[in-house]
Amino acid sequence: MAANDHHSLAALGQVTALMRAAAEGRLAALRARAQQTEAQRRALDSAAKQVFDPAASADSGAVEQASLHWQRWVEQRRRALLSEESKLHAEIQNQLPHLAIAVGRDETVARLRADAVARQRREKD
Repeated sequence: MAANDHHSLAALGQVTALMRAAAEGRLAALRARAQQTEAQRRALDSAAKQVFDPAASADSGAVEQASLHWQRWVEQRRRALLSEESKLHAEIQNQLPHLAIAVGRDETVARLRADAVARQRREKD
């Protein structure tokens, strides 16, 4: 194997390793955002289960009205978070094939380099 070929495979290995790391990074960032969004939604759902107690207030009508506004806001926010979660999960699914390709390329180049090194050693012996 020519030294130039060895350097070309080494450079290609660096490129494929970078592409793999970038794909893994994108996927990890998406998964982290999805987990964060899901945690926000769960916290909101938990808070929504706690209801205002109109009997504990001097102005029960105002508390009931505030409760309705709050519940509407919670539902709107919950829908927005669910929408964001859906988009993130779709993007994660979209990134999986890109990651698989990047991993495949990186592993293929690594095997080619290992085979070339082994062949070079055999030729020396």
